[in-house]
Amino acid sequence: MKKLISGLSALAIAAAIAPMSAFADTEIKPDTVPPEGGLTVKYDVDPSYTVTIPAGVDITTGDKTASITLNEGALLAEGAKIEVVLEKGAYTTTGNAFTAKTASGNSSASYQINGGDVKVGDVVASLDKDTLSADLTFSRTATIAPTYAGTHSEVLTFKVSVKNS
Repeated sequence: MKKLISGLSALAIAAAIAPMSAFADTEIKPDTVPPEGGLTVKYDVDPSYTVTIPAGVDITTGDKTASITLNEGALLAEGAKIEVVLEKGAYTTTGNAFTAKTASGNSSASYQINGGDVKVGDVVASLDKDTLSADLTFSRTATIAPTYAGTHSEVLTFKVSVKNS
């Protein structure tokens, strides 16, 4: 029994003085000065943002301004911007003379955006953490006069993309 206790004691002492493993790429050996070691901490943050384009504007009584906005607290890569391009209108595929029509398509009315400065294909908003909104002003024009009374409308299509500088 005395030999068994002595053997167990020897094993316990050997285990206590045996070198311990560390979970790092730096190897530490007894009786040496270890080199400096490093540990990289990584924290990935995915981009996160919401762009809001108004559902519509009513220019029946005069000019109306609509704002395209980027949510406050949006997370973009450093130097990145959100670009919003006016791709097309349901009845306007080129140029800056926009046309709204009745549901039947038998009556048309013309309008412009930002005094005629905006045309199909233009970047209408360039948004980032410092610029959270861009305004578009819609105005009736007399270029095309309506043939019939009723609601004249056009759906505009926008493309939203992230551009890195």
